[in-house]
Amino acid sequence: MPFMLRIMFTLILSTLTAAHVWALQPPFDGEFSYEGPRNKLGDPQGEGQAEYLGGAVYKGTFKNGLPDGKGVYTFPGFFKDDPEQYTYKGQVKQGTFHGKGEIAWTDGSFYKGGFNKNAFDGQGELFNKTENVRYKGGWKDNLFEGKGELDRPEYKYKGSFRAKQFHGKGKVTLASGKVIESTFVDGNIAGFTRATTVEGYIIEGNYGDGAFLDPIKITYTDGAVYTGGHSQEVPQGKGRLSKKNDYVYDGQFHNGNFHGEGEIKWSNGNRYKGGFFNNKYHGKGTLVQKGDTYEGEFSHGQLVGEATCNGKPCQFESK
Repeated sequence: MPFMLRIMFTLILSTLTAAHVWALQPPFDGEFSYEGPRNKLGDPQGEGQAEYLGGAVYKGTFKNGLPDGKGVYTFPGFFKDDPEQYTYKGQVKQGTFHGKGEIAWTDGSFYKGGFNKNAFDGQGELFNKTENVRYKGGWKDNLFEGKGELDRPEYKYKGSFRAKQFHGKGKVTLASGKVIESTFVDGNIAGFTRATTVEGYIIEGNYGDGAFLDPIKITYTDGAVYTGGHSQEVPQGKGRLSKKNDYVYDGQFHNGNFHGEGEIKWSNGNRYKGGFFNNKYHGKGTLVQKGDTYEGEFSHGQLVGEATCNGKPCQFESK
């Protein structure tokens, strides 16, 4: 069966876009009431607690009137059971989440890692409980960036990211067991790619325009190796199929079968050169078998009609 890598990658792209990254409601926003020490100018300074319009509460350190240092910020959402309700614990700077911190949403989702002015930044781990998605790795401005691992029910990806998209070297393992190892450019497979099917076949070659380019290399579970043209990762056109200590075939393929002109050489010295039809000798050909040479017309693997046997005329029953 064809590997259908194009369909597999369509699945990857569609599920990647569903890997939700929350846009946080800006914290410390608006007027607030305050309890705690103040500086000479009357601004909050040191350990204190602020309650903002809308119900958000911050308890922690202040500097020159702004949350700065470490603290806990609780956002109650805009309505009852709002899924965007969360609690932040960690470092703050000039009224923003900045440094190391943790966010816990009420549905069990969480983020642990670096922040830069309220955005996920640096190294961090995000778990989306609703979609059962987990990402661990680099971040920049709320997007996956650098080395990381993305784990979804449909697949797992380990490798490089740029602006949330697969970018650079990476490995995708689908839930079915199929594996893709490649270089990605802005979310697309590009360059040399190695793919392993559920059946255990290994397909290698350059990838572009949504498909493997000619030629490709396929290593089968029985040790046979194919190199040549293909159609949807199935041998097609001119190619070579070889199996160590068994045979080598050079010639035409159609839908994975010997089909057209070709030559097969067996390790025991037997060989055939001529036409093939669905893996059988068919058309004009020459067969060398156990030291004898047969030339003539073959039909579905059998000599038919007039032929030469070791250079002498001979006759075979027509089929």
